[in-house]
Amino acid sequence: MIEELMATSRLMLASLIVCSVIYPAALWAIAQGAVPGRANASLVMNDGQVVGSSQIAQAFSQPRYFWPRPSAVDYAANAAGGSNWSPTNDKITARARAHRTARRHAG
Repeated sequence: MIEELMATSRLMLASLIVCSVIYPAALWAIAQGAVPGRANASLVMNDGQVVGSSQIAQAFSQPRYFWPRPSAVDYAANAAGGSNWSPTNDKITARARAHRTARRHAG
């Protein structure tokens, strides 16, 4: 039984190293070599400062920009989640109306 436990432990340790260290490191290295800009979050710079990412939705209010769908977390990249409101909820209906009105008046 000890031999089986040792064999299982070695297999578990090897799997842990492969899945937690080697595989992520290989993917990171391939991404850095193939598409370094996208691998590093496609940061948008303005005067040497990071102002956003081209891969994450951002709130825009000028008509010349594409307006993404409304965000439950106000487009914060470090926040995650939704509102869990159903389509019949008064709050989401009011938010949709406000968004539609803002789009109409923007141009």
